[in-house]
Amino acid sequence: MKHVLESGRVAGRSPAGRPLRIALFSGNYDCVRDGANRALNRLVAYLLDRAGMAVRIYSPTAPTKAFESVGDIVSVRSASIPGRPEYRLALGFTAAARADLEAFAPDIVHLSAPDILGRQAQKYARAAGIPVVASLHTRFETYPEYYHLGFLRRPMEAYLRRFYGDADHILLPTPPILDEFAALYGRDKMSIWSRGVDRTAFHPSLRSDAFRARLGYAPGDVVPLFFGRLVLEKGLGVFADAIEALRARGYNVRPMIVGEGPARDWLGGCPMSPSSAILPAPTLAARWRAPTYWSIPA
Repeated sequence: MKHVLESGRVAGRSPAGRPLRIALFSGNYDCVRDGANRALNRLVAYLLDRAGMAVRIYSPTAPTKAFESVGDIVSVRSASIPGRPEYRLALGFTAAARADLEAFAPDIVHLSAPDILGRQAQKYARAAGIPVVASLHTRFETYPEYYHLGFLRRPMEAYLRRFYGDADHILLPTPPILDEFAALYGRDKMSIWSRGVDRTAFHPSLRSDAFRARLGYAPGDVVPLFFGRLVLEKGLGVFADAIEALRARGYNVRPMIVGEGPARDWLGGCPMSPSSAILPAPTLAARWRAPTYWSIPA
């Protein structure tokens, strides 16, 4: 994979001299507007527009996109997840998807989700001698505990060890997670793919007391912000416990919650709900003018 990089920047061309071809496998490339999918879309835009590469995306698709996505998408067979219809679950690497991939002839296969589609594509790529990159976007093994299914954690961890162990390179979001994975798979196959915040849109200088007042906050209110998908696995319980503990110590905190998701009803009944605002996500940049502290679950 060293030919992909030249002096710290993406080369953009294969050893044969043509544009590098990347096949990206995603669990929900544009079905849901979340941080992982936005990061993948930004990556594809960079590879296409700035690095001059060719990219083809293999992913479930929904009848209506959650946002305007980037790139050439090959829809794979999928089904909606019970109780979470906004998410699609790929049903495997079908013969049609495989034929399309063979015609595309990628130089690198990038797996962004350890689902059945990603695992089967990984096995195909390894058999065909195509380098495989896996990127970590969420800790799926922690999810069962939030839904009283903790007994599933160990088999999920075993599966994920095989999945990431079979990748040629792994992209990780933070140094602590890199250290954890390096202990399992070796540091030489790890790299940091950090996420960023647009500091022109999100900056303390944009704070506005007038905007806070329109949302019902007084100038002296301490406003912790939770921004993320409203699902239990994002740590909503931890955030609620922290608010309750601060109030028990006499601090006048009035949280703001920005996001959408199935746990919205749960928030309405938790102890922190009085005097808190639960707002939709599309106007997030404007919401930055109100909070005092942020909590952004990865």
